[in-house]
Amino acid sequence: MDAKYLCRAKLKKGERWTIGYYIHTSDGGDYIVNPDKSLQLDESNAIDINTLCRCTGLVDKYSTLIFENDLCTYLSCGAVGYIKNCDIVWLNGAIIKEQISQALTTCCDELEVLDNIIDHPEI
Repeated sequence: MDAKYLCRAKLKKGERWTIGYYIHTSDGGDYIVNPDKSLQLDESNAIDINTLCRCTGLVDKYSTLIFENDLCTYLSCGAVGYIKNCDIVWLNGAIIKEQISQALTTCCDELEVLDNIIDHPEI
């Protein structure tokens, strides 16, 4: 699968995360399909659209794909932020040194994906 077209979302049934290609149907259904498994659109791959996260096409220091809304830590200083529109929004008023960019493309080799902000609404 081509990473830049991948999406991740929580399934309506079971509320676990799934990764694949996003499909919106004319009848209002939202699905994630994995062509390696099945292209069938049914309740087994119906998603909660509020959890849809698009892949940035980039990977962190440990080769983990980075998606929108991922919580990440900047390894050299421990600052934590989340991904929004391919930028990093630093949390808790973290004061970041000037050399640390907010642009994801310039610093993903110093990031580690921790989790997803959707699973932590308190943040």
